[in-house]
Amino acid sequence: MINTNWGGVVEDNSFGTHEYFELCRQLGCKTYINGNLGSGTVREMSEWIEYMTFDGVSPMSELRKQNGHMDPWKVDFFGIGNENWGCGGNMTPDYYANEYRRYQTFVRDYNGGQHIQKICCGASCDDYEWTKEVLATCFI
Repeated sequence: MINTNWGGVVEDNSFGTHEYFELCRQLGCKTYINGNLGSGTVREMSEWIEYMTFDGVSPMSELRKQNGHMDPWKVDFFGIGNENWGCGGNMTPDYYANEYRRYQTFVRDYNGGQHIQKICCGASCDDYEWTKEVLATCFI
């Protein structure tokens, strides 16, 4: 794909979900995944969470197994959207916060003991009004 936000460079996505989790395993660090709220869909986000974390039988967990990883991974932190004030969608704080509320519903904790910490997008600088409005709407 062409990354139109970063100078039109070609991204072949050769470093994907499996490679990321292997890197985190080798480093011994917590995991942070970011979902695309700008041009992605709720369904895509929901299915990716299922792919990564569901330990039962489902289309996404079976696909993960077919792709070579039998066990689910642990997702410690999940960002819902990124830079939504700019290249992530040029959203107003209110619009982003309402989209956050909708999308976060589908970031499920499939496996009982695992709790995914959901993260909302902040402002690009010290724009405290943007942040206040987002937080006020996200957490009503």
